[in-house]
Amino acid sequence: MTLTSWRSVRRYFRTRPTAGHPPPLTRHPDGRTEIAPVPVGILLGVTPDADFPTVDVPLPPGTVLALYSDGLIEAPGIDIDDATARLACCLTNAGDQDVDDLADTLLQHAARTVPGTDDIALLLVRVS
Repeated sequence: MTLTSWRSVRRYFRTRPTAGHPPPLTRHPDGRTEIAPVPVGILLGVTPDADFPTVDVPLPPGTVLALYSDGLIEAPGIDIDDATARLACCLTNAGDQDVDDLADTLLQHAARTVPGTDDIALLLVRVS
């Protein structure tokens, strides 16, 4: 999963290189969803003195942050960027569900779009 350090969940989170994992999604209070701008960098552990740039992503109240593994979106023959965009669209279309129902919605999306041979990790945070 994306290496993330929480400074203040009410304000923003800092994200570092993904080490090959998909980027976080942020669903804003107005309903639009964005793919977080995650810097691409060297895999973690390759070199002990690697520099890992960070990006701060604002999290105003009402924002939903989705962190997930590639098992939620990856399917043979499907472009990973297209699959990520479809997940972002699903998050947008889910409306203002509580996080339990939202998790079910995203997992149902995966059941329809991925073969189910990979594990899935999903963490949803709604900022209050």
